[in-house]
Amino acid sequence: MHPFKLLVLTGIVPVLAVKDYLFRKCDQNPFCHRNRHYAVEAQRPDFVTPYTLANLDTADPAHITGTLVKSVGDQTVDLSLLIEIKTDNTVHFVVDEPNRKLDNPALQASRYSPAGDILDHSQVSKLKPTKNVKVSKKDGAVTISFGDGNEVEITLSPFKARLLHKGTEQVALNNRQLLNFEQLRKKDSNDGWNSWELQDNAWSDSFDGKTDEKSRGPEAVALDIDFSNYKHVFGIPEHADSLSLKETNSESGHSEPYRLFNVDIFEYETQSPMPMYGSIPFMMASKTDSATGVFWLNGADTYVDVSKSSQGVGSHWISEAGKLDFYLFVDDKPAHVLEAYGKLTGMAALPQAFAIGYHQCRWNYNSQSDVLEVNANFDEASLPYDVIWLDVEYTDAKKYFTWNKDQFPEPVEMLGELDETKRKLVTIIDPHIKAEKSYFVYDDLVNKNFAVQDRANKPYEGHCWPGNSVWVDSMNPAASEYWASLYAFGNDLGGDALNLHIWNDMNEPSVFSGPETTAPKYLLHHGGWEHRDLHNVYGQTLTNRTFDGMLSRYNGEQRPFILTRSYYAGSQRIAAMWTGDNQADWAYLKEATPMILTSGIAGMPFSGADVGGFFNNPDSELLTRWYQAGAFYPFFRGHAHIDSARREPYLAEEPYKSAISNALHLRYQLLPQFYSAFYEASQTLAPVMRPLFFEFPEEEAVYAIDDEFLIGDSLLAKPVVDRGAKSIDVVLPGGGVYYDYFTGKAHRANKITVPTELESIPLFVRGGKIITRRDRHRRSAELMANDPYTLVVAVDDSGRASGKLYTDDGISYGYEKGHYALAEFVYESGQLKNKVTHADKAFNDLNIERIIVYGAQASTAHAGKTKFDLEQTDAGFIVRNPRFKIAENWTLTFK
Repeated sequence: MHPFKLLVLTGIVPVLAVKDYLFRKCDQNPFCHRNRHYAVEAQRPDFVTPYTLANLDTADPAHITGTLVKSVGDQTVDLSLLIEIKTDNTVHFVVDEPNRKLDNPALQASRYSPAGDILDHSQVSKLKPTKNVKVSKKDGAVTISFGDGNEVEITLSPFKARLLHKGTEQVALNNRQLLNFEQLRKKDSNDGWNSWELQDNAWSDSFDGKTDEKSRGPEAVALDIDFSNYKHVFGIPEHADSLSLKETNSESGHSEPYRLFNVDIFEYETQSPMPMYGSIPFMMASKTDSATGVFWLNGADTYVDVSKSSQGVGSHWISEAGKLDFYLFVDDKPAHVLEAYGKLTGMAALPQAFAIGYHQCRWNYNSQSDVLEVNANFDEASLPYDVIWLDVEYTDAKKYFTWNKDQFPEPVEMLGELDETKRKLVTIIDPHIKAEKSYFVYDDLVNKNFAVQDRANKPYEGHCWPGNSVWVDSMNPAASEYWASLYAFGNDLGGDALNLHIWNDMNEPSVFSGPETTAPKYLLHHGGWEHRDLHNVYGQTLTNRTFDGMLSRYNGEQRPFILTRSYYAGSQRIAAMWTGDNQADWAYLKEATPMILTSGIAGMPFSGADVGGFFNNPDSELLTRWYQAGAFYPFFRGHAHIDSARREPYLAEEPYKSAISNALHLRYQLLPQFYSAFYEASQTLAPVMRPLFFEFPEEEAVYAIDDEFLIGDSLLAKPVVDRGAKSIDVVLPGGGVYYDYFTGKAHRANKITVPTELESIPLFVRGGKIITRRDRHRRSAELMANDPYTLVVAVDDSGRASGKLYTDDGISYGYEKGHYALAEFVYESGQLKNKVTHADKAFNDLNIERIIVYGAQASTAHAGKTKFDLEQTDAGFIVRNPRFKIAENWTLTFK
């Protein structure tokens, strides 16, 4: 949401569209300006990096320590260096400043690391290389050998490092000598500075009339991390930009670096490196024979410059504070790199089945009767949906964990009525708490010292939706427990209802009166940390506690559903995200696809965009095309601004209403395929919605394609994103056959042109794949749980196809105890087989009601002594009502 209405009330000048002057550019942010200047100075022929490596201890080859010595004039500063081999394809570097001492005891002297808050420690503790790690030394260099042909070569003086895979350099560290670690120093002194460094605004600066006092002085960390002989890099969301990242200091790309700094950037610009709501400092590079990546583990304001040359892609990472802490990954394929990243930050949560259905939202549904009327209208129009959402107006004067009882007199009763058709309610809960005495949450935060503090060690007050507000300090363990307790079962929020879920919005945090629409960096958190240390992880730490609270609310018997706007690495374990406050404009429909693809590549697969655009009013064609695209978003939600006209799907006029209805029914038909893809994401972190290069890394031509994608590994879609489009070109990678999803028509060309009438959705089944779907129309996903399946067998040119189906109860964590079914279907040599990998008895009654085969011919079929008649089609044939069990092995032979 955006702050217009509150700004009018508080006298702050309203802003109706993003203004880039509200957000710092690099030359307006002293730490970035200093390090970009450093990069220019480093190009001088007489420049020599001031860093050398000494006292290297290689006794444990997988855990090497040393002293990184920084020369500063006639003095030296000793920094600690750690190099860890975490797995067969992962290496960890940490540079820290030991024994820092500050004059101000209220401030934490150590440098902050978000590792404790965001890594998946249940998995990290188990990580270790499976093969011997060896160290060799020669001519001022050390080489660490590990995994399948991986090496780290370290040059001691000047300090540099290279990561090699099977003898080929993949990553170069400090090759351009941009390593810069701003150590603690005295204020108003030239000591601690080298001659080429800028000193301006190192201790204090102002932006937009707001001053930032930096009690610890300059403490930025920076490093060049270059990907050798690569052409494309991906990741570092969130930005409204292309999938393949652009250069950031050239005429062909951007003039500003990509910025990772979580802000409330309503009506954001497209094709921009500006900061947005979330930050995942993970970048992947991929080419036809290898892939690599970097995870920059830092919670502070960060800029990333990207440069490209014939030698590869360069990246220059610059963070305002914290340790210089990062992981490098290397392997043959991008899928292996992403899985290695997932072993550190966690695999994606497996959502409840309802969560991957359609969500209906707007700011705002005004009353209990309004909610139930919308619910009834979906049923009357025979349109499926699973969740209706409530924005801030449901509360009592924007006090979270309360209800406006004039408009919502019986919320538990309302939840009960929704539950009759197994539908859910999501309510918004934001971290800004109205500063009003006698409001119990505010009183508790203030009286128990649970709020973020200002420089006077008093609760910081800023403006947000309720007016004057305070913010919960999620770094305080007691405050975190308190926040979680607010979601308890039986309380006023949802009583004893079992179908309530949560939306954490505005959690960057958004502060309307703050610098850059967020919290001042000098604010203090529990433990003496400044907000600048951990800004980008604040939203995730809060959402972590929301997750804990909802898990406890349902006694661990339900998987919580939480939507978060602010996120960081590791958020995939607990929440879904969306791309924020977009506009009802074709440019934003077009931008949504690469943004969601980027989120998936960065390990956040449960992502989506507001269908129809949040701001303004889409015309009928745009709304229809957005529903057709949104039907493939992992998180599928229609949402609209309070000033936008009502646009629920049943309100559309024909022919648009039918086209939107078809898109909704298509999504529900494909829920088994989506659910299986989410299961894969929970095991390997593979994106649900995948860029072509992820599945076809050997094809260099597909690396820059970001307007079409795969769902899992089997369905290829290219949404129509241009007004009035009558046809569209579709690339079909892999060199094999693809089948039109709706007709079964075979396509074997690398590129085809398909017509795109209003009802058309370019969707194809990849040859060699078997997909599962459910064809019976129901009102919600949970009501489909016992419906039979249809198999679509898309035979490749070698006469083979395969696919997997995963299912469980769609609600609980029972699958962790084996309560699930996993079947693998294989078609070859004229036989279709089900090979059951695992089957709990609870799924014995699930069966197959239809088998559709594309790309093969047969006249009869039998399973044992049972014979089946086949219905011939132009594309192949159909077996009707075979009633095979998904939880049993069987073989169907065709002749």
